[in-house]
Amino acid sequence: MKSMTGYGSSTGVSLFVGIEVAIKSINGRYLDVRFHLPREYFALEVEMKKSIAEVVKRGTVDIFIQRRVVEDAPQVKVAVHKPLAKKWMAAYQDLAKTVGIKEPLKLETLAAIPNVFEVEGVSEVSDAEKSAVLSHLGKALQGLDKERRREGKALQTDLSGHLEALEGLVVGMETERDAANRELLKKMQTRLSQLELAERVDADRMAQEVALMVDRADIGEEITRLKEHLVMFLKAAKAADCEGKKLDFYAQELLREVNTIGSKSQVSRLTQMVVEAKTKIEKIREQVQNVE
Repeated sequence: MKSMTGYGSSTGVSLFVGIEVAIKSINGRYLDVRFHLPREYFALEVEMKKSIAEVVKRGTVDIFIQRRVVEDAPQVKVAVHKPLAKKWMAAYQDLAKTVGIKEPLKLETLAAIPNVFEVEGVSEVSDAEKSAVLSHLGKALQGLDKERRREGKALQTDLSGHLEALEGLVVGMETERDAANRELLKKMQTRLSQLELAERVDADRMAQEVALMVDRADIGEEITRLKEHLVMFLKAAKAADCEGKKLDFYAQELLREVNTIGSKSQVSRLTQMVVEAKTKIEKIREQVQNVE
């Protein structure tokens, strides 16, 4: 079992280029990969998405990659776009004259203007750099997967506790079933006697009607299905390829059966067990939403 939340990262230097990769994943119905890349790595998105899909099956995944050129890289050159700087200077002086400001344009202001200075010689991504990026992505994915598995173990432990408590409640419901049926039958007989109908109605007919009413209130089928769903839930939770969607389906089926038992219940003890069971199932469903 794996959680959908996790984090992994990897950093390194390749051919005078520093590479930092960070991956964060959170809950999501499907696999949704969102890239935050420098423009030099846009062409690698398709290949990176394939690598991510091999590790992550479900969840919202954010990929952050930074590319930093090492200062002493021999191929790095800083180009100055003089015509652009002159045009900025002329526009600034024209604006200053228009608004009546005589303050001179400082060099640091001009240098901060986009594209006046441009770093050349590192815009193209070499095959070696591409391999380095994919390698760091793989390492970050390994860290993410390790974290998601660790969270998954904690989820499995918590789910096991809730399931064990739910199994105990189902056993209690089954024990209460016969007593509830007897109590319902007794109530019906008492009610008939109070209404003085026992001598007016055919005994066989009365017995059939009472048996039918008791059968409608019986929870035997729901108890059987509850047990089956619990077995299937546990089997799915322990599977190597555990799927959160499948667990969510079984949790919904558990809740459906418990709700049916609640609608049939006419005994306070059984109703109380239903309320407790629904509380446990809601906690199970909350945790299942975190499972990949």
